Amino acid sequence: MVTLVEHPLSRPSLPFLGLCVFVVYATATAVYRLFFSPLNKFPGPRLAALTYWFEYYYDLIKGGRFQSRIAKMHERYGPIVRINPHELHIQDIEFYDVLYRRENKLDKFPGQIAMFGIPGSHFATASHELHRTRRAPLAPYFSKKSVMDMSSVIQEKVEALCRRMCQYQAQVKPMPLGLGFVAMTTDIISGHALGDCYDLLERDDFGVDHHHNIVGFIHSCHFIKHWTSLFFFMQTLPDAVTLWLNPRMKLTMDIINRMQGDVKSIMKGIEDKSYKPNPSVFEGLLTSSLPSQERTLDRLVKEGMALIIAGSEATAQTLSIITYHLLANPDKLAKLRTTLYGSIPDPNAPPSLAQLESNPYLVACVQEGLRLAYGTAGRLARVSKEPIKYGAFVVPPGVPVGMDTVSMHNDETAFPDHASFIPERWLERREDGKRLDKYFTSFGKGTRQCLGINLAYAELYMTIGTIFRRFELELFETTRETVQYGRDYFNAFPEKGRRRKASRSPDNQEENDEDEDNAAPILGLQTSRSGHLLATITANTMTVWQTSPLVVLAAVSRSAASLRSYGPNVAVHLRPDASIAVIQTVNGFLVTYSIIVDPTARVYQQIRKGVNQRKATGADSLILEKEKAGFREVRIKSRMVIRIDAGLAAALALDNEIIVATQKPAAVQCIKWTPDDAGKQTSTELTNRMTWMQNASRITDMIHDRAMSLTVWITSDGKAYAVQRLPESLDESDGNQKLFRGYGFHSPEGQGTEAMKAAINARFSLLAVGCPQGEIHVYVARDYAGSIPLSHKLPSPATFSTTGQITSMSYSPDGYCLMVGYEHGWAMWSVYGKPGASSFSADETLSAINEEGWLASVKSLSWINAGFGVLLTCVDDSRLWEVEMTKSAVTTCFSTANISRTVLLSSSRLILYQGFDLPTTTTISADAPLWQHVAMPTGYLMNQKPMRCVVTSLDGRYIAVAGRRGLAHYSVGSGRWKTFDDTESENAFIVRGVLQLRLYSRELGLNATSVLHVEHLPSAVVTFSIAGQDSLLVYTFENILYHYVISASSNSVKLFQVGQLALHGISQGNGDPSQDVAHASVLFLVDAKLVLLQSSTNEAGLKYDMRVVAHNVEYFDLMRDRGTLLRSPDHSRPQTPSEEDTPVNGLHSDRGLYDSLWYFDGESVRCWMDVEDILMPSPTENERDVPQPVTIAVDFYPTSVMLNRGVILGLDAEIIQRRDAHFAYMRHGIRTQLFLHDILRRHLSQFDPAAASILALRYQDLPYFSHALELLLHTVLDEEVDAGRDSDTSLMPHVVSFLSSFPDYLDIVVQCTRKTEVRSWRTLFAYLPSPQQLFEESLEKDLLKTAGGYLLILHTFQELETSSEQCVRLLQRAKEAGDWDLCKELARFLMALDASGETLREALSRMNLEPSRETNVQSTDGSVLLSTSQVPKGQQLQDPNGNIDETRDSTEGEGPRSSSEGFLSPNGTVVSEDYFSSRS
Repeated sequence: MVTLVEHPLSRPSLPFLGLCVFVVYATATAVYRLFFSPLNKFPGPRLAALTYWFEYYYDLIKGGRFQSRIAKMHERYGPIVRINPHELHIQDIEFYDVLYRRENKLDKFPGQIAMFGIPGSHFATASHELHRTRRAPLAPYFSKKSVMDMSSVIQEKVEALCRRMCQYQAQVKPMPLGLGFVAMTTDIISGHALGDCYDLLERDDFGVDHHHNIVGFIHSCHFIKHWTSLFFFMQTLPDAVTLWLNPRMKLTMDIINRMQGDVKSIMKGIEDKSYKPNPSVFEGLLTSSLPSQERTLDRLVKEGMALIIAGSEATAQTLSIITYHLLANPDKLAKLRTTLYGSIPDPNAPPSLAQLESNPYLVACVQEGLRLAYGTAGRLARVSKEPIKYGAFVVPPGVPVGMDTVSMHNDETAFPDHASFIPERWLERREDGKRLDKYFTSFGKGTRQCLGINLAYAELYMTIGTIFRRFELELFETTRETVQYGRDYFNAFPEKGRRRKASRSPDNQEENDEDEDNAAPILGLQTSRSGHLLATITANTMTVWQTSPLVVLAAVSRSAASLRSYGPNVAVHLRPDASIAVIQTVNGFLVTYSIIVDPTARVYQQIRKGVNQRKATGADSLILEKEKAGFREVRIKSRMVIRIDAGLAAALALDNEIIVATQKPAAVQCIKWTPDDAGKQTSTELTNRMTWMQNASRITDMIHDRAMSLTVWITSDGKAYAVQRLPESLDESDGNQKLFRGYGFHSPEGQGTEAMKAAINARFSLLAVGCPQGEIHVYVARDYAGSIPLSHKLPSPATFSTTGQITSMSYSPDGYCLMVGYEHGWAMWSVYGKPGASSFSADETLSAINEEGWLASVKSLSWINAGFGVLLTCVDDSRLWEVEMTKSAVTTCFSTANISRTVLLSSSRLILYQGFDLPTTTTISADAPLWQHVAMPTGYLMNQKPMRCVVTSLDGRYIAVAGRRGLAHYSVGSGRWKTFDDTESENAFIVRGVLQLRLYSRELGLNATSVLHVEHLPSAVVTFSIAGQDSLLVYTFENILYHYVISASSNSVKLFQVGQLALHGISQGNGDPSQDVAHASVLFLVDAKLVLLQSSTNEAGLKYDMRVVAHNVEYFDLMRDRGTLLRSPDHSRPQTPSEEDTPVNGLHSDRGLYDSLWYFDGESVRCWMDVEDILMPSPTENERDVPQPVTIAVDFYPTSVMLNRGVILGLDAEIIQRRDAHFAYMRHGIRTQLFLHDILRRHLSQFDPAAASILALRYQDLPYFSHALELLLHTVLDEEVDAGRDSDTSLMPHVVSFLSSFPDYLDIVVQCTRKTEVRSWRTLFAYLPSPQQLFEESLEKDLLKTAGGYLLILHTFQELETSSEQCVRLLQRAKEAGDWDLCKELARFLMALDASGETLREALSRMNLEPSRETNVQSTDGSVLLSTSQVPKGQQLQDPNGNIDETRDSTEGEGPRSSSEGFLSPNGTVVSEDYFSSRS
């Protein structure tokens, strides 16, 4: 007998079934939301449309940041976006009145009102009708008349607040005015609503516990919204259980319990008729005609909570914001006080509400404060029963749509300079005639407008008017961040509020103080001139750092008494030699300290006891000794405190004095570090006495550059001045004290062009000015007499909402790079404007998760380590970020070899580009590992860092580096470094600024005896350059150019001077003289101007003429200086330009581009094809024009011209962020740009086809030569179509004639058409034979696939009939050639022409490939397939199993792999893979 027993695993378990159901449900929900939801047509992030967890992350994990994320969605997706699976959001200031107008009977979104945790209140009522019912009995108590009647009660509470302020004033203690505002508004609303005032103003702590409870309840709104059921379930539990599960619920419970007690007391008093309440709101509710279900205890408690919360916190926050902005803007405060003197003559007499409402400037200040306070920051979602039309979109009924106040009040079109406190905007009439009230939404609009609007205005008018009429206030430990909106908890809250000090025990007092200081945000950063030391400050500390390595050397913390007397720190200034630090305080004091470096004492010394160490040798021993020695100790000693009575606006520390700009009066004071012989230490000049300064505005910022002896002042009216300090002897030349001479060079051209920040570039004589909208204006200082014209402008790297305002900007020490910090990131440019690295391409979400503040905001920045690093401080961040930089060797040494070979230099390694000696296709590959990293020799690096000079040999085999002293030599072939054997020899010389030239052999060791030759000079060397084969040019500080010839023999090398030339006004040089200086022509790079110096003779003898041939030059490259580099044999690539001259038609010399001159101007690479064009003498004395160079546009930073390869090599920096890594890093991307087509175009435009042909022959063996010709045709065609030129001026005939001489001519034409819009084809073929003729020519040359391309053109021109004879002929030829891939493409083409397949059948029949009637010629995917019976024997298209072989089609849709491959379709074109980014 067999018994069947069911195995336990044969039946699925309930958990497994549940999991399956969940997976199915989740999948179905996701598919519906993404593809079938009525909202899938609205733009927005896919993740937001998929799940509410997206909103949850920003609401709870990031803490009230979803509203900010919505703003970024609008930047990317437009004015209407889908922000979660069921809700839309609109950002359009003109649509607010349309959506929220009173005629629209809209409901609130139930999913949003749950967040308030007060269901049943009128505020949290979804239904429009029910809301109207609940609001009706409340409205009379908040009407204008009711508020006027209770104005005496409001004034009584304002007077109580003033009494408390007098108490603090008498005790000389700072008052927490924000808590006072909360206590006052709470007392007013509690007395009005409940008839029983809370009397928080009478409590010593202003009822701070009540305030914490209210704020805690508001902050829980997002938790309640996402966990609504859990929140209300916890309310049903016993209090003890609730508190055990979530202690933070105590805040909510306290509010509810207190309100229950208050409401019960009122209800009991009315029932017993023993309670005699004041005429309160709740008395009206309980005696109103509301249905009984609307007067339950639970609903009234929720209503009371809504009134108390809404009537206290929002108004108090607005009062705090208005107070801050008035105190932070003394000019606004002075104007308000002036008007209050007229409205309230007697400061002790309580003003009436009517008096205050009639003061226009007070009304404007209140209105502006309300705008910056926002009121409600969260979106106000509404649900309509009718469709809502917005532009081209129609919102279905029942879909919640919302807008928000933050985006309304931050809109620059309605409120220019929205972040600034500008009450005057409410008093001025707009140009378009619209009132600003249209865009003011602090209280909402429509039927749901704030109930307490009249009460709020009354409180604001009476409080601001009274306290600013009676009291002189100043800020204490309060910054803009304390009141500025940063987080959305439906109400607007600052990013970080004022810190509250927790109670501490005496035992851990000191430890906690230290932790608090370390966590305090860094407020300022300043480095010394040498870059070795820097100082940072927090609100109460200053720290001195060493920059290499970055370590803290000393710190000082200001005492509580000092902070009370002088105020917290706001800025730090360093004397250039770092011997004195000056801290600028909030109250206008300068607290000075002496920084004393003790050369004998050490910090961070390594002490190793009882440890057996392996004996180290060589460089390791040196490093070990350095680590053991530690770093020099620094002591900070208090010096003195300077009080600036006139108000401190800006300060600048210089070598001999500190310059201070004051506010009232606007003046500049010069305070010497030590008094002079006469005992004088201070001198002052009023700005209204500076005749060269317009409007006598106060100075807001100052920067100084020692090399240029120039200071830039930024003034409050947005202007910039170039200023010089006058010598002491000129101080009182005309009876008035004259300290400065200056010239205005930047004046605002309109809104958003005011000067905010400035930077000085001494290397290139540039002055950069940053504007509020992120644009940067760069000026060139030609002289000290006021000639400072605009050089160029740098546009903002992103939209203003993405970048924010400019916070800091600085040029690198070498002058080649400008880095600009913004409120939300940073960006870099080359000196003349080529964009570089930027943080605005970073993923904000990943940056926030990884807490990488350096990518999110910049407060201040400073270059360190000779430009190899940048220090960044971020907004509200206690961390100091160091960003390592890599720079080109050209910035350290301007030489031909450095320009021709891309060599990068970091603080500790060389990065060499190895593509010059590799095959051509490898060179232009962006993916190939073409970088070689070479670590610096450790011993030399430790002793001589930072590296100041790098130079490579022309052949790239050797590299020399020089630090502070000495040098090191590297052989690329052997991979070995050569350094000096002893430190004494290494320290014996400096590579730059010395009085002698030394020649060393690279074959011998480096030591004192290996010097081959020493040449002594009368003055220090500025720069020198190898010219030609054996010439050396040396330029010295005496402004003399020396010409030497290098004489080399088997056992010696010597220098022989053959001439010298005294110059005037030239500071840097590079050139190519001949053997005799009398016949030399020299090219110089002076202040970014390419200067040509040419010799000539006249009756007076030998003279030199100087011409400026180019401006804004970052570097230039004269190809003839490369010498052997261009003539090096390389059989793997085509012959390159050579020196041999081969006359062509008597007009041209066959030198290719060997004599070309290239330069980069920050925008494009430019080239003179023959330097002789600019060396030719001018036709007349006054004629200084030079030929226009060829312009080659590049979208990356070019580093060198690879003449042999026909490309320009460059770099592109990008930020790499990975989700599996907790940090971001920068990567150098290799970029190449083909230049051959631009050169050929110039020859053809000059009607010189012979020169174009000769040049093309030199490059015809390059694998991408045909692509270059295609680019030539494509570029000229685009220009012709856009310009609409006639045949007489057209360049196209010359281009077509030139291309026709190359064997790839037919392929070039067809490839160009495939990449060109069809509208351009007519223009192209107007100069070409007909497509039919080109088709026939392709067949004759057996270019079958090229002929297939012309079929497409014939079809487009409608010259091809359905039963095309050409197509059949081509199909027959493809069959004969066995090109079955082409056969398939042609079959598809015929099917596209005739979907019935008859044309294809006819063609196959004519080819004796008659298909069987049973065979379906069209596959399921629409492609045409040929069965085995249709293919001749031996040409199978099927695999052994009878399946169609798809391997031949593996590249379909990817584009062709050569000029003759591609997908042929009459309905589209194909772009072949490009080698270069210009045509991708």
